[in-house]
Amino acid sequence: MSGDVFGNGMLLSAKTLLKGVFNHLHIFVDPTPDAAASFRERRRLFKHPGSSWTDYKSDLISRGGGVFERSSKSIVLTDEMRTAFATEAKSLTPDQLISAMLKAPVDLLWNGGIGTYVKSVTESDAAVGDKANDSLRVDARDLRCKTIGEGGNLGMTQLLRIEFGLKGGASFTDFIDNSAGVDCSDHEVNIKILLNEVANKAPTRPAKAQADAEAQRSVLLESMTEEVAALVLENNYRQVQTLALSFSDPELGCKEFNDLVGFLESNAGLDREIEFLPSAEQLEQRANARLKPSRPELAVATSYMKMYLKAELVTASYLKDPLLQKHLFKAFPESLVARYADAIDQHPLRNELMATQLANYLVNRVGAYFVFELMAGSSASLADVVRASILAIEALDAESQWQSIESLDYSVASSYQDETMLALIKLVRDATRWLLRNRPATEDLVVEIKPFAIGVKAMVAMLPAGLPKNLEKKFTAKKDALVKAGLPKELADSVAKYLFLAPVFSLIDVSQSVSESLETMISTYYLIGDALRLDWLGELISGVAPTNSWESRLRASAIDDLAWRQRVLAKKLLEETRSQKGLSKRVDAWFQSNAFAISRTKSVFARLRAEKTPDLAMITVALRELKRLA
Repeated sequence: MSGDVFGNGMLLSAKTLLKGVFNHLHIFVDPTPDAAASFRERRRLFKHPGSSWTDYKSDLISRGGGVFERSSKSIVLTDEMRTAFATEAKSLTPDQLISAMLKAPVDLLWNGGIGTYVKSVTESDAAVGDKANDSLRVDARDLRCKTIGEGGNLGMTQLLRIEFGLKGGASFTDFIDNSAGVDCSDHEVNIKILLNEVANKAPTRPAKAQADAEAQRSVLLESMTEEVAALVLENNYRQVQTLALSFSDPELGCKEFNDLVGFLESNAGLDREIEFLPSAEQLEQRANARLKPSRPELAVATSYMKMYLKAELVTASYLKDPLLQKHLFKAFPESLVARYADAIDQHPLRNELMATQLANYLVNRVGAYFVFELMAGSSASLADVVRASILAIEALDAESQWQSIESLDYSVASSYQDETMLALIKLVRDATRWLLRNRPATEDLVVEIKPFAIGVKAMVAMLPAGLPKNLEKKFTAKKDALVKAGLPKELADSVAKYLFLAPVFSLIDVSQSVSESLETMISTYYLIGDALRLDWLGELISGVAPTNSWESRLRASAIDDLAWRQRVLAKKLLEETRSQKGLSKRVDAWFQSNAFAISRTKSVFARLRAEKTPDLAMITVALRELKRLA
């Protein structure tokens, strides 16, 4: 258990079955460990600095195991060892045994030390640059583990991680898996800068008083240990979560990833060759083979997007807006915020801290591709995209929904969590796009967000009332499925409602312009959509797989155009039927007066439904017909 990285990792679960370990002195083998007993023994050794694997109580090691010296000429393998490591060898040298352990069919290969032990089949040992471990290093094709965890640095090459991922293995990178240490140091530095500023502004005191103040500062720093740890763990949880969501996102394939990498090459200093990222041609081949970007590749792109955002946001004009202050405060323990809120707001690195917090928050919540997609699909600046994204998140109260879903970890299937999180991200994306296209930036974010936040709450409270019967059935089915999956009824109801909020910003805007209630506007919007089967058209557009970035933009534009046309039709109906009373009568009257145009539109839609492989060109024609009706 020597080494805090390895030891800490092996104490995270009392159910870990540690079958084998090696370091520079010993090889520890426990072929069929007892989970509870071995956990207690690891914990005992971890609490004794300087202990080694030879101090492990031999009577707790399962049959056929033991502790062996790395300096031995050979090690005789027991039947249990051969079974555990899936080898037929009767005896092996220590290095050969370590190689067999690295190839073992296990759930987790955990690296907590120094040295590079696994490489890609395309790499030579010389290219790895770790001659001391050449004799025991293995290739990706030899691995039979399901997951790699990297508490230490450089235990695997980046090409290995990518190759392992493409063959179905789960891993990120060392700079993701062990980023908590760097994050902790960043918190410590920023806290010390803050406390130095506070001390420097304090009146001059006698020597003893000064010494007492410094002692109190040390006590204060130590008292925040657990709070800082919680902040660091939250950051790292969210960072891994966004990578997991990006990997599971059906809309983020190799074509989209290539566009993202191309953007980062042009704007963020990314070099594909240095970062071992595939070329455009290689990604095209993967796309044809229906493969996705690997997690390690997503980790690199995500990190570059964060760095790009941080650099660009430092000069953003809205960093001191009151709406964003909570993001600054999240960089510090709550106890420190309660004590020095004003000083934090005057921190020497305030803008840098705010830029970092916003960049990390946004990418961790919605992903790197989200930011690129919105920039590519509009003429908006990066600062405007971030601003609109934060406004959308706030107005939709998406953060509380995300946290509610996170609270279900290990109590519901992660696939349901991923699906729900991605649906909320899509909602935020659509709302952000609407804000970018319809709302110019203002000086006061709080004022700008207010009507939308009020409208969202009103629509959430109203639903599913106002939905046509088929959509109400869809709502109920979704809610029931979520409850069956393990979500609490209240959360399932809330999540199901959020799936119908896509047009909410537009409807809030229109209801104000036509002096109609939001409830009337919502009902009209969905009644028209139901009558013309626009929900079917929306699903059709979303299901079209773009073949390049231009088609991706065209698809996004078509989705926006459909929502816009439905909104215009609802507005037109309400304006043209003011003399009528009762919404159902107004709808009937409008459909009768526009019967010919509606019939023509339905005819075009029917021809589109008859197509076996509808494409964006056909959809564009259908939308043009809808435009004539509007």
